[in-house]
Amino acid sequence: MADKDNEQMFAPIEVMACNYCKHYKEVGGHGAIEVCQNGQSPYYDSSIPTSFGTDLTPEQKLRGCDKIDYNGQKIRPELFKVIPKDSNLRKYPLDQIVDGFTNEMDLESEITVEELTKDYEKGLKIFEQRLRKSSEK
Repeated sequence: MADKDNEQMFAPIEVMACNYCKHYKEVGGHGAIEVCQNGQSPYYDSSIPTSFGTDLTPEQKLRGCDKIDYNGQKIRPELFKVIPKDSNLRKYPLDQIVDGFTNEMDLESEITVEELTKDYEKGLKIFEQRLRKSSEK
């Protein structure tokens, strides 16, 4: 088990494969959401106009799809270790996507998308409970 004091903190979006895809776009004004606009993605819902896109589940965002089109945004090495081992983002060469990559870096991940999704959903539930409690005051 990892030492909680030494764990790196990260925002969930930083480990989501879709965040590094050219087809993952923010749409809307106030209250904008991020959606998949890749018509070739298995997650894409063609019944939604292409100007909008498909809102993805946390599991889909974390895994990405086999049609992921890397957007060139570099990933910190310590963050790449948190990206699930079954993420489609890991199909790209490390020297292309990891900032300052060297062959000496150990960037293996022990976590799967399923495990991280459970933690993500648990975290969202805790956040919602705290939000409800603070609004009751």
